[in-house]
Amino acid sequence: AYACTLHPGHHTGTNTYGGYCYINNAAVAVAALLDLHPKVAVIDLDYHHGNGTQEIFYSRADVFTASIHITPGVDYPFYSGWPEE
Repeated sequence: AYACTLHPGHHTGTNTYGGYCYINNAAVAVAALLDLHPKVAVIDLDYHHGNGTQEIFYSRADVFTASIHITPGVDYPFYSGWPEE
């Protein structure tokens, strides 16, 4: 399945929001897909790092997240999205 959404809500985490994102639509979709599939992947292709989506699923083995974005030192969010993460 493929979904192209605006806004994906990828700056909204479990206890945070930012970048005009208030509901993480990507996370809502993942929750629904996990009812149907044992594993789900989220590929976030955006100028900004999908810090909220990463934070929500970082410790889960059943959800793979990848964010392709600009270097965090150049633009928001400056605090996450570095290669060592």
